[in-house]
Amino acid sequence: MCQDFKERVATAENEEFLLMIARHGTASHVERAVRQYRRARRCQVLEAESERYDRRSLNWRVDEDGSFVLSGRFAPEQGERITRRSKRPWRTSRPSRKKLPRKRRGGWGVIAGWCIGLRGGGSGFRVQMATPSRLAIRPALVALLLVLALAASPLQAEPPRVIALAPHLAELVFAAGAGETLVGTVAWSDYPEPAAELPLIGDAFRLDLERIIGLGPELALAWEGGTPLAAAERLSGLGIEVVWIRTRSLGEIEEALRLLGERLGSPAAAKDAAKAFMADLADRPPAPREHLVPAFYQVSERPLYTLGGRHIINEVLARCGLANVFADLEREAAAVDFEAVLARRPQVIIISEESGNPTPRARWQRAQSQLPGPVALIELDPTTLIRPTPRIIEGIDLLCGKVEASTG
Repeated sequence: MCQDFKERVATAENEEFLLMIARHGTASHVERAVRQYRRARRCQVLEAESERYDRRSLNWRVDEDGSFVLSGRFAPEQGERITRRSKRPWRTSRPSRKKLPRKRRGGWGVIAGWCIGLRGGGSGFRVQMATPSRLAIRPALVALLLVLALAASPLQAEPPRVIALAPHLAELVFAAGAGETLVGTVAWSDYPEPAAELPLIGDAFRLDLERIIGLGPELALAWEGGTPLAAAERLSGLGIEVVWIRTRSLGEIEEALRLLGERLGSPAAAKDAAKAFMADLADRPPAPREHLVPAFYQVSERPLYTLGGRHIINEVLARCGLANVFADLEREAAAVDFEAVLARRPQVIIISEESGNPTPRARWQRAQSQLPGPVALIELDPTTLIRPTPRIIEGIDLLCGKVEASTG
């Protein structure tokens, strides 16, 4: 367990924020904030300890005189543990009444007798064992290596407590097999079902800092291109590590899954999910550029909102033989004029289903005479189509099916 730190937690970077909590909150709010900073400090110590364990090594060689030389680098407490164990008598797991040969009697005593020198100090040690034959040292060597492995095993750090600052980030965490690490998320986090049951900490642009402090997260997942920088800085000021997740392309969904698996303690599950996603994606290649049909994607009718060149929708459309008429916009999303859409002459218009709009096609049906020939109007639920998660495969299949039915 990490030691508890009692030093001053206020710094030049966070003192103003702590004062704000003191002025507008209660004593318990201040106490929770201080506890959060101390937790962050303990995590720094744990990371330093992990780095020390990563520097461990174990090597062996046969010297010129036939001596068997073992050298290793271990933490000080591990070296002490190995030294103590090397002096204990070794007992087999299956007792025998037969007298053991001298070279196997009292396993650890034999090793101690063979040791030419055991020099401690620092985090390493060196053992030299002289023996007339390699065969004679094999039982002792196996036992020694077993103890070295046991002594060198680091404690596994517990997965961090995590908050997700966007719905698709919460979904990615579950897809990476680390859903149990989430302690809070934002509005519209509705998939999978356990995500919808998590405490809400705000929405994509406004965060409830008091609620966040109460949940005690150690890590926050931020959406690169969506989460406001000011919101991330506030969380950093609370001692919460902010990890930015980029998902502007389909390939980056795979990268996000692997990153989340590594950071949240589920690398194997995340790797499997990433492989499955890329295999599904390979089965749905984009159409040749020269065969793409111009299409307009409507996010909302009033205001008329669409998605630009930085959004993942462009790759989705290409897999259904379509090209975004506003792909030249250097942003994720933008409001556009109705006349600007007509000027770009789309042949397919994709309309996101909106609650409270019973006739989403009406506006475009009235404008048919201003468009180049018959235009295919497609309505669909945008949930799986624009969220950059493995479920986007379902959205691709849904859109491609509707495009084929409308234009084929």
